[in-house]
Amino acid sequence: MKKRGIKECVGKKYIGWKCAEGRYLKRILLFAMIAALLLCGACGKGPKEQGTEENKAEGAGPGETVAAGGTAGKSLYEHGLEVVALMAEMAGSKEYVELYTSSPELREILSSVGAGDFGEPSDVYRVRAMEGIGSVLDMAKIDSLSDELRANVASKMFAALATQINSMEGTAALAASSLCTAEKLFVSGELTGNEIYLYVYENAVPVAVTFTKGENGAVAARGIFILYEEFPAIQMEEAAEFLEGFGVEVERIEEK
Repeated sequence: MKKRGIKECVGKKYIGWKCAEGRYLKRILLFAMIAALLLCGACGKGPKEQGTEENKAEGAGPGETVAAGGTAGKSLYEHGLEVVALMAEMAGSKEYVELYTSSPELREILSSVGAGDFGEPSDVYRVRAMEGIGSVLDMAKIDSLSDELRANVASKMFAALATQINSMEGTAALAASSLCTAEKLFVSGELTGNEIYLYVYENAVPVAVTFTKGENGAVAARGIFILYEEFPAIQMEEAAEFLEGFGVEVERIEEK
């Protein structure tokens, strides 16, 4: 099967991405920092004890029902699709993009992304951090830190995986991806540890949705477009080989 990159998949048109002007980057980085702080603040609240009526009310989003035991009726896969849909709406909205950037270059990048077809994904991969040799902690060489701090560092490095990949494309791609991130908080008993669902599309850029486990079944989901042109998303074997260098392992999600 022919490997498809962003050059072929998005609007059938290649965009030469150059560095955005400093004034635009400063504005975008400020926006990204504010969004990250808001997300962290929301994650810190978390749901109350599972199974209570109060927890059900707080755990459910608009129009969403929380099942018995404080677990949302939707699967992680379905929650991830909702995050992707919101991101696609962001990138496809000229008004939204112009609200956050006046850079012609970033607007062009996001216009091309928004032209993609984010309907049914052609494949979905589950990405998990490796353990032992080859893991992010093994590569970081931070044995002197306490176990608690090491776990915190590993969690942050894993959550930043998509950002690391986008940084390989350059500052413009990194800035553009930060403008269309989307977050969602919900309650689920499905997640046992932090995971990334990588949604792959035939005619759109891939999307990475990171699920971070909190207390009492709380889950924070955050999505980001993968804008690195050479990312081999279509073939799982190639994607797994590429991502192994980041200390993670990949498997195809069969049951959704």
